[in-house]
Amino acid sequence: MELECCLLGILFSGSGILFELIGTEWYDLVVFSAIGGVTLFAVQGSGLLSFATGWWVFMSVLLVMPYWGSSSMNVAYIAWTQFFILGLPLIYGLIAYKYGNSISEMGGYIPEYQERMANHLRVEKEIEIARESQFKLMPLRPPTAEGIDVYGFFMPSFEVGGDYYDYIISSNGTANSQVLNMTIADVSGKAMKAAMHAVFTSGLLLSRLHKDAPDSILREIAPTLHTRTDRQTFITCIIAQYHLESRILKLANAGHCLPILKRDGKAEFINTPAPKYPLGLQSSVDYQAYEVQLQKGDFLLLYSDGLPEAVNPQGERFGFDSLVTLVESLDTDNLPSNEISMDIKRKVQKFSDYQLADDTTIICLKI
Repeated sequence: MELECCLLGILFSGSGILFELIGTEWYDLVVFSAIGGVTLFAVQGSGLLSFATGWWVFMSVLLVMPYWGSSSMNVAYIAWTQFFILGLPLIYGLIAYKYGNSISEMGGYIPEYQERMANHLRVEKEIEIARESQFKLMPLRPPTAEGIDVYGFFMPSFEVGGDYYDYIISSNGTANSQVLNMTIADVSGKAMKAAMHAVFTSGLLLSRLHKDAPDSILREIAPTLHTRTDRQTFITCIIAQYHLESRILKLANAGHCLPILKRDGKAEFINTPAPKYPLGLQSSVDYQAYEVQLQKGDFLLLYSDGLPEAVNPQGERFGFDSLVTLVESLDTDNLPSNEISMDIKRKVQKFSDYQLADDTTIICLKI
């Protein structure tokens, strides 16, 4: 208490001239230290608001009194102007007291706001964890083997997305042959709901990708996805297996975008056979495989529908025809797959003004 009084005394020392106090600086310090004690006692006893109101009234009278009763119109004008200015806080206070919310009512919102902020931060943290977990399911680096150059990426339109891709090299039951297994799955919808189905689908695919044929994998996982997804959810999926020794590409398609093959500068869609029902719609679908004989210098593009469905600020879609034109314009003969992938990524981001309409995933393969 004594320390606070001394601090107030030091703070107000030198302002004694306003109260017509004549004396040394030490005299002001003693006087205002005593006033500081009274001030602290008043604040503790009656509250800060009551003390501030009383102090305002006192200072208003003190500042206006020298002009009061003067016969000069200029002095009277100054007095009334100063009195009006000093009265504005009082007028505002009366209006706020009459029509505003009380401090107790406003104080009730603080815990609610703090709780909402805490919940918001917790949700953000959980989404960030889900995002990191989803990206960890994707391959950290592409597989390497003689005769292939493969690279892929995944761009969610929100923090998490419904796309999934993977590529692994295995023998697939063949003793003396290596097989590059590639897949892209695209769950309908966006954000967390789609991401949960994508994670579930990834487990089913990965458990069979290294040992079964593409059409067999789709036929085997179809019943499980049908029973574990609601009627509004479906998953498109494409599985491609490239046999490095024979250069045969086997494809099976469950309602996914048609892959694009570029050969000798000409890009074309590979028409995979029916049926092409997405996973989750029916419990049993007799998916069929399709074989393509690849050649050295060929370029294969697997992608999700977020690529052709990219929308520019004018509302125009990128489209499948533009995608074929884009693939033909790429320097697939000289650039490695990772640079080709980044070139596609930059072009679609620039086209859509960096606002993706849907999750976008691609896999580029050079033979």
